[in-house]
Amino acid sequence: MRLPTRGKGWWTAAVTFTVGGVVGPLLELLDMALRRADPSHAGGFLSELIFLLWPTQVLGLMETSLGSATAGVVATASNITLFWALGLIVHFIARNKAAHGAALIVFACALASWELWGAGWTLEYVHWPAMAVALVFYGGFFCSEVIRVPWTVHRA
Repeated sequence: MRLPTRGKGWWTAAVTFTVGGVVGPLLELLDMALRRADPSHAGGFLSELIFLLWPTQVLGLMETSLGSATAGVVATASNITLFWALGLIVHFIARNKAAHGAALIVFACALASWELWGAGWTLEYVHWPAMAVALVFYGGFFCSEVIRVPWTVHRA
C-alpha cells in the first residue's frame, strides 16, 4: 500500500511536527530546574503549558512500575510519535487551505477538551493564558504546513 503523495514535502511536515513533540518535555526539564531552585514555583502557567504541549505525559504514571527514567522515556517517545503522526495526518488529509483551516479548528476543539478535562470540566479552572499560548504554538505548526498548500481545490 502506497501512501498518497503531495510532492516531496511529507517528510518536512513529519520532521516539523516531530520537533514540536520535543518542546513539552524540554519545558518540563526547565520547570523541574526552576522548582529545584525555588520550591514555591510549583504550578502556574508553565505547568499548565506543559500539560497542553505534552499530552502523553500522563504515561509518566508508569514510573511506579517501570522507574522514573523509563517512564520519562516512554512518555517523551510517545509524545514525539504523536506529533509525528499528527504532522503526517495534516499533510496527507488537508489538501487545500480550507481543509487545513478545518483541521486546525478540529484540533483546537480537541485541545480545549483536553484542557477542560484537566480542569475538571469547570471553566473556572481553565488556565486561559496557557491555552492561548498552546493554540499559537500548535497554530504555527499548522501554518508551516499551510504555506506549502495551494489555494485551489483539486478535483479527482
